[in-house]
Amino acid sequence: MKFPVIFSLAILVVLAVGVLAFCKSPGSETFANTALGENASGEKTSGEETHGENAFKVNVCGRTPQVRDAILENLSDANCDRVTLKQLGTIKALNFQPLGFDGTGISSLKARDFDNLKNLKIVNLRYNDLVFLPDGVFDDNPNLTMLSFFRNRLVFLPDGVFDDLKNLGILDLGSNRLVSLPVGVFDDLSNLEDLSLHQNRLVSLPEGVFDDLKNLGILDLGSNRLVSLPVGVFDDLSNLEDLSLHQNRLVSLPEGVFDDLKNLG
Repeated sequence: MKFPVIFSLAILVVLAVGVLAFCKSPGSETFANTALGENASGEKTSGEETHGENAFKVNVCGRTPQVRDAILENLSDANCDRVTLKQLGTIKALNFQPLGFDGTGISSLKARDFDNLKNLKIVNLRYNDLVFLPDGVFDDNPNLTMLSFFRNRLVFLPDGVFDDLKNLGILDLGSNRLVSLPVGVFDDLSNLEDLSLHQNRLVSLPEGVFDDLKNLGILDLGSNRLVSLPVGVFDDLSNLEDLSLHQNRLVSLPEGVFDDLKNLG
């Protein structure tokens, strides 16, 4: 009657010996750590991170097709589901200007299309079909120096769409359909030197819209529908050298509106 009990105890002893032998065997510690989500040195791992932040895999497959393709064209031997942060950090310029009027233009962007492109300096979106820009689309691109939307179909700009782009030097919003500008839309662009709002549908400008553009040298407001200008609209533009207001509907100008433009050519 004691035989089954003795037999069961014998099995438990054999299993215990096997476990001890495995724990002492080479590679068993790595196996255990991996099961716990750690690497061989005991550091925590996420399913995609293998050798630190630069090796973290980013999936760009779901980005706007033209953006995804432009990213991959800048990289060699990269799959859209396994791009590293280090690879994305090498991209300095993205050009989306269509080669012809063949219907391949971008009609919309996604909010995270340019995420992780920390060193991106130039984005050329000329001659596309954008009607709006998503909130925060450039939040991850603090090193942008040139941004062009020339000849799109933009009707409005989101509040804060250019926030934190302190290195932006050129912003081209010419030949769009903007009717108005959000208050403070250019407030963070302290290094902006060239701003084009040419050929839109602007009827008025917000007070103080250019107040923080201390380095602005070129401002093109031509071919709009402006009927008046705010008092002091150009007061802080001491470095302005080129100002265009042609083909508007201005019937009068505020007194002294150009008095502080000492460098105007």
